[in-house]
Parts: sequence; C-alpha cells; structure tokens
Amino acid sequence: MKKKNFLIFLSIILILMIFIRLASAEPARVQVKLDGLVCTFCAYNLEKKLKRVEAVEDLKILVNAGLAEITIKEGKLIDIDGLKKAVKDSGFTLREILITLKGRIEKIDDRMTLRVDNVSDVFTLKNNKMLDEIIAAEQAQDKIITIIGLAQEDKIESHGVHPYALEIMDFKFE
Repeated sequence: MKKKNFLIFLSIILILMIFIRLASAEPARVQVKLDGLVCTFCAYNLEKKLKRVEAVEDLKILVNAGLAEITIKEGKLIDIDGLKKAVKDSGFTLREILITLKGRIEKIDDRMTLRVDNVSDVFTLKNNKMLDEIIAAEQAQDKIITIIGLAQEDKIESHGVHPYALEIMDFKFE
C-alpha cells in the first residue's frame, strides 16, 4: 500500500513539474518575411540555410505568405545576423523580422529594455505608443511580459545589450 501511494505521489509531482515547465518555458519565435519565395524548391533551399543557424530549433516555410516561422532553441540567443545571412544566401530579399519574446522590462542607461527569460539576452525597446502604454501600466513593475516586435538594427555601445532593438507591435502581461 505504501509503495502504491508513493508511486501516485511521484506521478503527481512529475506531472506538476512537466506542467510548470511547459507553462513557463515558452521559446522565442521569429517570423521572417521575405520577397521572392515562389515555389517549394525555393522553400527547401531556404529551409536548409535557416536550419544551419545554430539557435534554430524548428521552422516552417509558408510559400504563399512569403514567410518563415522559426522557433528558437530554449536558452539560445536569437542570431538575427545569422538569419539575415541565411535569407540573403538563399537568394531572397528580407522585408522584416518579427520576434515574439517573453521577459521583463528594465531600464538600462536611460533606455527601456526587455530582459529575455532563460537567456542573457537584452533588447532595447524603441519608443512608441506601445512602450508608453507598458510604462504607464502599474503592472509593468517586475511582471513577465510577452512582446511582439520588429527587429531593427540599433548602434548601441552598451555591454550586454543586443545590437538590435524591438519596435513593439503588441504585448501581453502574463
């Protein structure tokens, strides 16, 4: 009887651990919008190049939409330059990179930033109405937030800050 109770208890603990991990470990997602993607052969070439980028865990190419949807490996930094190079080397024109990240808002060197959960990545946030809404929200303090933003090159000379900034398109507090 004790062994049966112990196994039930152990099973409950394992299920809870899996649930907590799934709920908290949402990987970063990247959408790469591009021009020139017209056939499945082109998509296969692009897929091969994107899979060579170290942080790419999974990807789906949507030919009709001219879009590559990428999931980033947990704990890996987003290699935007690597993604851009893969697109260019495949013969396509990059239109934009849309990134979905979860993290916390922080102020570093008078700039608002997003410190990404589970990695040591920090993105500067471009000033816009969405950022103003986040700052104005009382719940922004020490809360986890999911941000969808356009990646833009940002020439910052700050240690530990990503060389790309995010222009916030949407956000959600957790």
